[in-house]
Amino acid sequence: MHLNGVNDTPELSASLGATTYTDTSADDPFTAVTGQLTGSDRDSSDTSTGVYGIDGGTTGGHDVIGLVTYDVSKASGYGTLYVESSTGKYNLRSG
Repeated sequence: MHLNGVNDTPELSASLGATTYTDTSADDPFTAVTGQLTGSDRDSSDTSTGVYGIDGGTTGGHDVIGLVTYDVSKASGYGTLYVESSTGKYNLRSG
């Protein structure tokens, strides 16, 4: 028997640096975490390019942080996550 996978789900990975945070009872500011999201599809015939986003995020933004314009964002009690949808660059800022 020979099985050929068809339309497998894509895989997402994120570059993460080694970051340590110490939380105290005070309102602690934390350094932003930045990195790169990377998507891949196991279907060799699938040649579509990925678009990155945030489930429930706000689209159409023009938040410039550093030299990157992030067009998707979502705020939470931990801070705000920004994503550049065309490249997968992300920035998580505490808030």
